[in-house]
Amino acid sequence: MKKIFISIAVIIILAGIGVVFALYTKMWNPIWNPFRPKPEVVLSEMVLKMKELKSFHVDGDFSISEYGETIDSEISLDIDRNSKDNPKIKGEVEIPIYLTGIKFIKTDNKNLYLDPGFFASYLEYYLREMLGEERFSKEIGVIQDKWLRINKKTIENLIGIFYVELGTEEKAIPELSQEQQKQFTEEIVKLFIGRKFYKVKEELPDQEIDGKMFYRYLIALDQEEIKAVAVDIYDRIAGQEKIINSLESYFGHEITPLDIAEGRKEIGRAVDDFFKEIGEVTFEVWISQEDNHLWRIKFAKENMGEGKGSILVDIKFSKFNSIGEIKAPDDFVDMEPISEIVAQEIEKSMKESRARAGDVRRKTDIRQISLAIEMYYDEHQKYLVSQYLPEKIEGFLDPMPQDPGNGPCKSYQWISNLSDPEQYCVWACLGNGKFFAASEKGVKELDSPPTSLYCW
Repeated sequence: MKKIFISIAVIIILAGIGVVFALYTKMWNPIWNPFRPKPEVVLSEMVLKMKELKSFHVDGDFSISEYGETIDSEISLDIDRNSKDNPKIKGEVEIPIYLTGIKFIKTDNKNLYLDPGFFASYLEYYLREMLGEERFSKEIGVIQDKWLRINKKTIENLIGIFYVELGTEEKAIPELSQEQQKQFTEEIVKLFIGRKFYKVKEELPDQEIDGKMFYRYLIALDQEEIKAVAVDIYDRIAGQEKIINSLESYFGHEITPLDIAEGRKEIGRAVDDFFKEIGEVTFEVWISQEDNHLWRIKFAKENMGEGKGSILVDIKFSKFNSIGEIKAPDDFVDMEPISEIVAQEIEKSMKESRARAGDVRRKTDIRQISLAIEMYYDEHQKYLVSQYLPEKIEGFLDPMPQDPGNGPCKSYQWISNLSDPEQYCVWACLGNGKFFAASEKGVKELDSPPTSLYCW
């Protein structure tokens, strides 16, 4: 009997050692495992491991629904970080109906190569219509089935087009020097160091996928920490004197410390309103137990806002340190000269449009002045007598209309009628190179400016 008890005790001890060994080596790794690393430790190690990666692949699925309408999209990325100062990226975007088969490659910090897919045909059609067939063939050529190279100058030209179409060349945000950009970027990056924007809400059961075990956690965004960093970023922007001066010039009034303080409050309220609208933001993460690499992030939210909208974000990471070489395409079209041509054409078109609008205004003003003068004649039995264009026509026109500007003449012209109160001549310079005049004979568009009281 004694031997039986000893045997049972030995078996229990060996079993206990086996259980402890299995738990310690994570061959058996339940959530209650005392040797199991805490979620915060796993997440911290994962961040370090992901930072050390030289390359990896990303697949993202996105879905947004509202008022019964759903938009699904996919994105695929290869990321090469072998060069710290020059990370390379190769990707493809699929958004049915909107963006189908858009590909892009970034091999250096100067150029981005874009394959717009079927959008190339629309771009080519637009350029042919703008320039005409002969000029398009001579200055641009074929765009379809080719990559487009976009650089900083191309982007500047496109931004210039945006401001031209707005009818203003003044920018609300000024361009900072390279040194200022670097310093500002470093300040923003420092705001994120040492901060945790999430909290581990729940440790989920491990999951086996393709023979590998993964930790799973439910993570919640930290609303207060996100609000704090948003306010800090706002403060850094508000601390840029050049930006504040430019905004003051753009909006036409001084930005006071009180305005800045109110803006800070608005940032905080905006973050609070965002979380109030969509509720707590939680997402699920999968982390490999083998190498601590992040494998998957999934975010899903339903019944958001009045439209009972929903959103799904599912991102997977793979091919750690094993993606192929990312190279620039051999056959491409340089978009810089094309963007310059487009910018020039749009600016020319906008100037012509503004000139036409200005001429409509000038003709209307001259007719209005003529009508007031005729009404003055009906009452006084003579025309208003003046050596120069009067500031007003008492009782009929006050004040005198002014030239809208951006035309060949700064003001409307008047020929002195001191010598003959039975005549008058007032005229405007038109943007089309002609002149619009009014006299006691009526109104008329002229090829040359009036030189005498006779007008024409």
